[in-house]
Amino acid sequence: MSEVLLPRKSKIILSTPGVGKTYLGKKYPEQILDMDPMPFLSSNFGEHETQRDFEKAKSTDATNPDFPYNYVDAILKQVNHYDLILITTLLTQACKRQDFPLDFAEEKLRYQIALPRKSGLDIIFKRLRERGNNEKFVKDFEKLYPLIIERFGNTLGGLTIEDGEYLEDTLLRHKVFTPKKEIASNNLASN
Repeated sequence: MSEVLLPRKSKIILSTPGVGKTYLGKKYPEQILDMDPMPFLSSNFGEHETQRDFEKAKSTDATNPDFPYNYVDAILKQVNHYDLILITTLLTQACKRQDFPLDFAEEKLRYQIALPRKSGLDIIFKRLRERGNNEKFVKDFEKLYPLIIERFGNTLGGLTIEDGEYLEDTLLRHKVFTPKKEIASNNLASN
């Protein structure tokens, strides 16, 4: 007997830093959740006054021993509340698991990888610095990018973020996501 996959509302998108995950979560808060792992990864990652303070604190705090399980649990609790849940590909290196996305297949979650082209990395590094990431974070990402490509580069159904694009551009271009305003307009037009 074949296994029946229960429908889940959310699709999980894994992508790198600097592509606009946080921006998307703020722009479409009813549809998209940006699940930054830092509050789950760090044992002393407290509240930050600004997004810039938050970005500066990355790569500076001690690791929480409950990570990555606390993070995966938090994702699973949100899975039926959003169209998209955005997470970072750096998580796979942070939790040092080769089988990540660990519980996505077990939990029958839909996920997709969205990676920038190597030729666009200088743009990404510039974005990271401009938003206030510390230099250690930028250098760590620079070192990890080849490992991310090795791990995810040949993923079936993967999306390519073209040079100069943001994740939003890629998701809209591939029709992975439709803003609610656009859905409402299409429904009115068809009536």
